[in-house]
Amino acid sequence: MERCRFPFHVRFDDAVFEELADFRGVRFLAGVSFQNATFKQNATFNRSQCDGTLNFYGATFRGHAHFIGLIVPSGIVSFEGIEVAGEFRIGDSQIQQLLNLSEATFNSVFDCTDAKFHGIVNMESTVFYGDASFLRTEFNGPARFGEVAFEAKAGFKRTSFEVAPTYVSTKFLGITDFDSAVFERGADFIFTQFDWTNFHGSVSKGALDFYRCIMRGDIHLGVTLDELGLLRLTECGTDFATDSSGRQLPREAIQADYRPSGSPSIYLSHVDLSRAFLRSLSPDGLRFKDVENLEQLKMNNVAFSRRKVADEVDLDSLPEGDGSRPTASEVEGVYRGLRRNHEGRGDLVGSHVWYVAEMEVGRRFASKWGLRWFARSFYKWTSDYGLSALRPIAILLASFLLGTLLLSCLPEGGCAVRVEPNQDSYCVDIWTSARTTILALFFQDPPSGVELSGIGSDAIWLLLRVTGAGMLVAMAVAFRNQVARR
Repeated sequence: MERCRFPFHVRFDDAVFEELADFRGVRFLAGVSFQNATFKQNATFNRSQCDGTLNFYGATFRGHAHFIGLIVPSGIVSFEGIEVAGEFRIGDSQIQQLLNLSEATFNSVFDCTDAKFHGIVNMESTVFYGDASFLRTEFNGPARFGEVAFEAKAGFKRTSFEVAPTYVSTKFLGITDFDSAVFERGADFIFTQFDWTNFHGSVSKGALDFYRCIMRGDIHLGVTLDELGLLRLTECGTDFATDSSGRQLPREAIQADYRPSGSPSIYLSHVDLSRAFLRSLSPDGLRFKDVENLEQLKMNNVAFSRRKVADEVDLDSLPEGDGSRPTASEVEGVYRGLRRNHEGRGDLVGSHVWYVAEMEVGRRFASKWGLRWFARSFYKWTSDYGLSALRPIAILLASFLLGTLLLSCLPEGGCAVRVEPNQDSYCVDIWTSARTTILALFFQDPPSGVELSGIGSDAIWLLLRVTGAGMLVAMAVAFRNQVARR
């Protein structure tokens, strides 16, 4: 029937095609129906055109089904309930109105590369057992993927969605790729289950919503957010929630009352976080790479269970040379952004937590005995990075005891001496030494009649004054920070 023309409506309902069904280049001027038809061998409709309704409701394809270059300028196209054993290819096709692929079963490759769908595309309750490719596909109308199961790879690379697609209770059980996809009005992923998924290079010009999603693999959200673009992650986890006895709740329960549990592994890269929202999820699995405006990330009911982000875990665990291992300066930048984020929200307790984390990363990965390592180590030991007032007090007390002992016990020529008119000088007693030490710690001159004798006492006096100055400043900073935390 290659290149035939049918000027009237044709019906092949319940037909059985024993051999190759070759409808290449055929034109159906008034529509055609293959409802409940069975194709025992391959079926090809490449470059065919239908000017009315194209109906394959309930059809069975035991071989390949090819519709490459299919043109349907008017009328709906229905593949509802079909089952295809071989490849299903509908690439480079143009369909102006409804395309119904609901409740279909594709057991092998599904491919619609470079297809253009101008109306509604309905794929609800469809199962893809083989790889599904939507490479460069244009969805110019609503695309519905409700309760679709992608059992293998799902590729939406460079796919464009003119209207926000809906993925409700969708399962992505294999590798899923939205690389360079364009969401003109955002997208809704609701109760969706993900394995390893990539959004690197994708663009969203509306709200990209992830609500109560189960993210069992790594999720790479390298999304460019347009002027009106948003990124929202709400109540997402790594597994289904459990009840009080530990039993897993069904999906219906999660939709009704519960949210998933666990901390999803989410990579935020090259994202403007001033347009991102995190709500009611565990952020321990978040990773940040070259993000912008981390200090403006909106977080509601988001609490880290540890003073460490996943980036630092990778820094500690991954070997040097691993391309996914962040640098210490990158992790430090993440902590700096989180500190400023909490400061901007008036959460000084949270900001201090991330300030300590920032200082610690810089200290741990600095060159041993270098200036940076020494400065931060001294800052940590003396005041716990400006948060402990007890440490400076303890150091002042220890300095007082040590200074008192040294100034009174050093031999003549190194101790503090009492000078009296017309008498030989002599080393002071321990009480005068204690008074001298206290005055040194608080920047006062030695007591009347007491002088320093020799290099030893001069050095001790200088060290006491420097220590006193440093510890008093550290104590003031710590008191200020502690008062601010109240």
